[in-house]
Amino acid sequence: MRLHLLKKISTTIYFVILILFAGTSCKNKQKSHLEVEGIPLKDYISIGVDPQPEDEILFSDITKTIRMVELEFSEEKESMLGRLKTIEFDEGCYFTFGEDRIISFDFRGRFIAKYGRKGRGPGEYLYPNVIAIDKEKKEVLIIDNIQKILKYSYSGDYKESSDIERMSMKAICVHKNTLFCYTEKNTNWILNDPNKDYWCNELTIIDDYGAGKIRRYIPVNKELYTIENRTTVPEPTPFSDLGSSVSFHHTISDVIYSIDKETEQVTTKYLVNFGNKGYSKDISQMSTMDMLEYTATHHDKAGFTTNVIETDDYLYFRYRFGVHRFNSAVYDKKSKKIKHGKEINDICGVPVRFLGHRDNILIGCIDDLSKLEFTDKAAAFISPELLEQLKKIDVYANCLLVEIELKDIE
Repeated sequence: MRLHLLKKISTTIYFVILILFAGTSCKNKQKSHLEVEGIPLKDYISIGVDPQPEDEILFSDITKTIRMVELEFSEEKESMLGRLKTIEFDEGCYFTFGEDRIISFDFRGRFIAKYGRKGRGPGEYLYPNVIAIDKEKKEVLIIDNIQKILKYSYSGDYKESSDIERMSMKAICVHKNTLFCYTEKNTNWILNDPNKDYWCNELTIIDDYGAGKIRRYIPVNKELYTIENRTTVPEPTPFSDLGSSVSFHHTISDVIYSIDKETEQVTTKYLVNFGNKGYSKDISQMSTMDMLEYTATHHDKAGFTTNVIETDDYLYFRYRFGVHRFNSAVYDKKSKKIKHGKEINDICGVPVRFLGHRDNILIGCIDDLSKLEFTDKAAAFISPELLEQLKKIDVYANCLLVEIELKDIE
């Protein structure tokens, strides 16, 4: 057994060296080359979480102000969104991606522009995978069918398109022509080509929109992700843009990383530490069935950190506790204090899916408007006029956009 393990390790090291050598020697022959890099787990901030079954986190306890925005719903303008996947914010506008439509709204929720449409012509797309905004160039980027980037002005005018390395991205963050790309745990199983270096990764940095250097971080165990053993574990918010840096979190991990925008160096930033309540095994390296069986038989354990959103002063995330329950947490970066537990919306009675941020404000949405039920506490956060308006909202309209300004944890 030990000899077999040593042979396996030696073979793995040999192929890693071979890939790196090939990437270096072919640098001048190919338009891009690959570097596989690890991220050392050091110099991080440990965030202690000791979950208990009775823990609760009330919206009213973490909310300083709340703002709700109805997004204009018009068949004529084709502004129906469906379920929101992405919310970006810049220049006082919301850039949204829902189903196959990419639409922007102003600060009051009024329709501004729709970006492209289904088709095969210039400025059209077949299967939009992900969107991002380039805040420096004031452009909206759409990745189409995992192999093409389309660019539009903020006002909706199509500018150009270019090919990109074939890789199934689920989120991207842009800085000076560099793409920080995220792929779910096994989104790329359909591309599992032995002649390609791309099969399943968590973070890839691509220079010059695919024409320059390509670096892949956090490579996972390829043997676990064959077609017969594929796993898809969604991560709704892998990136948080903080100006000079980007926070990054990948699927099933309790580690949160930081990417320096200028140097593009990736370092460990936070570790969510569940202590003796944490999983004793690394579930990120388990197959689907093994992971499900392990988590189902450890009812009192916690982990599986997800939905990480970092603002200037706070860190919001969710984590799995037990079999079916996900708790939420808000960590105050200044006081180093944390509030966590089962999330209860004691303001409007319905869950909010948080998808982004601006400043210290979490931006999210309410999908099921039929379940809106404002409590007595709502009057402390929402004006009487808006409350009356929201009580009459069309339950079949676009989702309701929600902004929550977080307050200090004491």
